Amino acid sequence: MIAFHCKSFYYIYIDWQFYLTTFFGSLSLLYLLFNALSTDFWFICLGTINSVAPTVGLAFSLIFFLRLKQINAILCKSKFSRRDLYRFTHFHSQTLVHILYADRYFGSLLLVYTICVIPLSALALMGLIRGRFNLFASSYFGIFLIFLYNGLVTFPIIGTIYVSYLHKCRYRLLHWQVNIFGKNCFNTRDRLHLDCYIQKINVKKRYGITFPIVCLITLESFIKFMMFYAKVLMFSYRLF
Repeated sequence: MIAFHCKSFYYIYIDWQFYLTTFFGSLSLLYLLFNALSTDFWFICLGTINSVAPTVGLAFSLIFFLRLKQINAILCKSKFSRRDLYRFTHFHSQTLVHILYADRYFGSLLLVYTICVIPLSALALMGLIRGRFNLFASSYFGIFLIFLYNGLVTFPIIGTIYVSYLHKCRYRLLHWQVNIFGKNCFNTRDRLHLDCYIQKINVKKRYGITFPIVCLITLESFIKFMMFYAKVLMFSYRLF
C-alpha cells in the first residue's frame, strides 16, 4: 500500500498543473483517490480476515484437540471401570455437541470464503506466472496470494484433524466392548450404553467441520478440492 501511494504521489507531482488546474485533471485526481481508498479498504479487510480468522480458528481448535486428547486418555487405562465409561461418554458427547454447534457458523463462513477465494487466487496466480503484471502489481498480488493461501490451506487441514480426533476413540471402545464381557463390575445397562455409543461413533456419516450442504472436511475431500482447484488453475491459464 505504501508503494502504491508513493507511486501515485509521484505521478501527481510530475504533472501537478494538469491535476490541480484543469477539470479533467480534477476528475482524474478524484478517481485516483477513490481507487487508493478502495484498494486500502479491500487490502485491509482481506489481510485482517486471512490473518485473524485462521489464528482464532487455530486457537479454539487447539483447545478442542487438547480436550479430546484428555478424554481419549480415559480409554487407555489398564483398568476400565463403570465410572470411566460414563465419564468418557459424558465428556466426549459434550465436546462433540460444542464442535457441531460451532460448525453451524464457522462452516458457513468457511464455505463463503472458499467460494470467493478460489477464482480470485487462481486468476492472480496465473497472471503472475504468465507475467501479465508489472513489478509493482506483481509484488502486490504476491502478498495478496500469501494471505489467501494461508486461509485456503489452513482451514481444510484443521477440519481434517477434527475428524481424526473425534473418531479416534472408536478402536478403544471396540476393544473394551470385547474385554468387559465376564466382568462383574459391568451390568447389562452398562454394556447397552457402551454398544449404543459405539453405534453413534461408528457411522458412515462422520462428525466434524463441514462445508454446509456440500461435504464433510476430510482428507479425501481435501484431495478432491485440490484436484478441482487444479482444474480452475488450468482454466485460468487459458484466459491469460
